Amino acid sequence: MKKEQRSGWFWIPTLYYAEGIPYIIAMTVSVVMYKTMGISNAVFAFWTSILYLPWVAKFAWAPIVDIYSTKRRWIIVMQLFLGILLGAVAVVMQFSWFFVASMFFLWLIAFASATHDIACDGLYMLGLDSHQQSWFVGIRSTFYRFAMLTGQGLLVILAGYIESNTGLPPVDVTVSVTDVTSNAHFFIDIYIFLSWLFPG
Repeated sequence: MKKEQRSGWFWIPTLYYAEGIPYIIAMTVSVVMYKTMGISNAVFAFWTSILYLPWVAKFAWAPIVDIYSTKRRWIIVMQLFLGILLGAVAVVMQFSWFFVASMFFLWLIAFASATHDIACDGLYMLGLDSHQQSWFVGIRSTFYRFAMLTGQGLLVILAGYIESNTGLPPVDVTVSVTDVTSNAHFFIDIYIFLSWLFPG
């Protein structure tokens, strides 16, 4: 007797929401965190840009995820590992050597998140037929975008609220405005925004 297949509505929204959260924490929230902690722009910009590498090179270990164990087991293990690593980042932030330690844990988060992405996409392909895959493309993208909004919006707002209400000293930020029409960075920022808005 064939086992009844569970509807994609039971697992695709939460799966792709969970896929987006570690990515946005490693790539965006970490930048805000380091800026707030007083790390210079040049230092954290260089080191956080290296965090992109696991997502760029995930094709290198994707066969391992495909060959060993099941996609579901990879997802569960990576989510547990990501939870432990996020806790580790929170713990090391109180020490004077927080930057090196937190970058190490963020690198592991990036690697685990990229592995989680591989397993999520594999489960999506195996768990749904071609018609269902077509139907849920928009749903998975929507919940992935919700994760982006949560990370870039709600998490940063929550962190700012906690910081302003816990007695931590404020950080002075100097803002300068330049004529963006003559600046090449303007076009780079537009390109980055459009690639975020319309991925792939």
